[in-house]
Amino acid sequence: MKLSLKLILLLLITINGVSFSQELVLQSVVASISSENPESSFEDIMFLEEEFKNKKVISIGESTHGTHEFALMRHKIFKYLVQTHGFNTIFLEDEYSRCLLIDEYIKGRAKGNGKEIIQNFRNWTWFTEEMLNLIEWMRWYNQQHPDDQLNFIGVDMQDGNHMIQEINRLLSSYNSDIIIELPEQLRDKVHEKWSTSEVKDFDNTVVKKLNVLMESIKFSEEDRNVILRLAMHLEQYKIDHAEFGNGNTAYRDFCMGENIIYAMKNNTKLKGLFIAHNAHIAKVYEKKKSIKKSYGFAGGVLDAHFGDKHLAIAQEFDEGSFNAYYTKKKEPVHQEDFELMEITIEKSIDNSIASEFRNTDCSICYIPMKKVANIRSSKNYTGYKKAFHHHTIGGRFFPAKDNEQQTLEYIQSFDETFDAFILFKKSTASNLIRE
Repeated sequence: MKLSLKLILLLLITINGVSFSQELVLQSVVASISSENPESSFEDIMFLEEEFKNKKVISIGESTHGTHEFALMRHKIFKYLVQTHGFNTIFLEDEYSRCLLIDEYIKGRAKGNGKEIIQNFRNWTWFTEEMLNLIEWMRWYNQQHPDDQLNFIGVDMQDGNHMIQEINRLLSSYNSDIIIELPEQLRDKVHEKWSTSEVKDFDNTVVKKLNVLMESIKFSEEDRNVILRLAMHLEQYKIDHAEFGNGNTAYRDFCMGENIIYAMKNNTKLKGLFIAHNAHIAKVYEKKKSIKKSYGFAGGVLDAHFGDKHLAIAQEFDEGSFNAYYTKKKEPVHQEDFELMEITIEKSIDNSIASEFRNTDCSICYIPMKKVANIRSSKNYTGYKKAFHHHTIGGRFFPAKDNEQQTLEYIQSFDETFDAFILFKKSTASNLIRE
């Protein structure tokens, strides 16, 4: 049966009209944020008051580690949380041992200036003007509030060499002759799996010696707590290498989540903002009897423990620039194969969170995913219902094979994976501080 041209046109108009109306319904849940500048008014984020209420931990992520706007927004949100909800701690995706000096600096106990201090971070991602400004603001706040100090705590556990270096630094003030050393054959094994004999060497030369020292030296309470925390991270470091090596897909995330929980159990006054890549804050956690069979991310560990006292906000962009390591080599192997540089890419692919909300009347969009899920699960909703794509670039950029201004690095997540997205229509690169 042939359809008349008028009927075909009518059907097309009807379908497009339904699609357009569905898009409007979905976009109606979006709230606009006028500025990410931490010096700007908080009025544009006051609508989040109920979301932030009674929270103990708020995770804020980022789809790239080199985006200027992401860093400013987390600074603004942290300032707001400190001033209105009693938050007092940054939990960072970096080494606990390396963030000890940052914590001392913001509390006025470390020598040197901020630019020198941030070189202590393990990851280039934090060597930025944006991170420096956050740290300097925390230092200023602590000077103004001697009885209400902010804290800076790293929650990662990948750098055994630096953990031992920090332990030795603390030991030196009690007995300069005592030194703990990582077995020589393990010093350059960053991600490789350890053999059974290597694990034994680690236990004999590090763990046992540290246990003896903890019994024989009368540390101050503060130093003892720090060394105990470092010992716990070293145990995680050992398990990571003994069980997983390069295959540690979930264990590192479990440790970061557990390290935040540990810190908050030991100091019940802590209320913290967890800063990490979007993937790390995802609310996914499937705990099995075996660590190897378990699956999930730090955000899922936090969600399982804190329940509705935890909030996970991912940050995403549609198009623009960011800093990342990039290589044109087909099979890069070494760090030297990559160059840290500013990269610009095109608009996000179809069926991504960015493309779905591209036409909203805001340059910075707050997208509450629970409301999005309610609309998309409705029988009347005829729009895109599958999991949205979003960037997962992190610290390295891999271009699409057919387009150097597009990325291969997209991942799908369900509406429940994050509580919200903050979407920037356009992004710019973070301001790197070079050594």
